[in-house]
Amino acid sequence: MMIVYSVVFIALALFSFVAGLKLWLIKRDAVGFARRFLWTYLLTHFAYFAFWILIARPNQSVMPAEMGYYHIVGPIGSFALWYFYLEHSKRVRLTYSSEMA
Repeated sequence: MMIVYSVVFIALALFSFVAGLKLWLIKRDAVGFARRFLWTYLLTHFAYFAFWILIARPNQSVMPAEMGYYHIVGPIGSFALWYFYLEHSKRVRLTYSSEMA
């Protein structure tokens, strides 16, 4: 489980780094790349939670609740905040207007 977790989330961290770098450097399609990262981030957490349930088969209700909080609730909050910011922010629109047209 730890190897799968490490590989998956290190890859996700690298994707995050590239998305942030593209936004910071105001690269072409940076906002689209960031949106793809956010979807990948959300779906990766959901998939890992499902994988964990299938493999670990927890028999206590506390463990799934804790994993659900860290891999479902938390990522949904982050995803919603950043995705809707990218969609509705005037600052994002002005900064990346040449690429969004």
